[in-house]
Amino acid sequence: MAIKVLLVDDEKELAAQIAERLTLRGMNVETAWDGETAIEFVEQGHAVDVIVLDVLMPGINGVDALKAIKRIKPDVGVILLTGYGDIEAGRRGIAAGAAAYLIKPTGIDSLAKAIHAAHDGESEAVEQET
Repeated sequence: MAIKVLLVDDEKELAAQIAERLTLRGMNVETAWDGETAIEFVEQGHAVDVIVLDVLMPGINGVDALKAIKRIKPDVGVILLTGYGDIEAGRRGIAAGAAAYLIKPTGIDSLAKAIHAAHDGESEAVEQET
């Protein structure tokens, strides 16, 4: 069965490209543009296995959205994704239950690997790519 992914990023073009590539890898991908929408998605009981959250977004940031999501659905795998390489945000995210913290641009293979690991309950900790 396909992994159900919620991809949350305010960079709509980038999110669309990532969603397309993950779909080609057999994943079922939904998108949201902000943390509030991601929290509502989970609150409404939508099926989701893994959530990929951008860290810096308007409104609720990725780390705060992660905390809210984990209160609602503690078993969901969450990956934080950022373009700014904020290691402190990565540490806070891992402490709050993120399975991985990846730095953009992250290769699609690395992201897919992290999604599979999060789905399987494994932690990838902090990964940096250039």
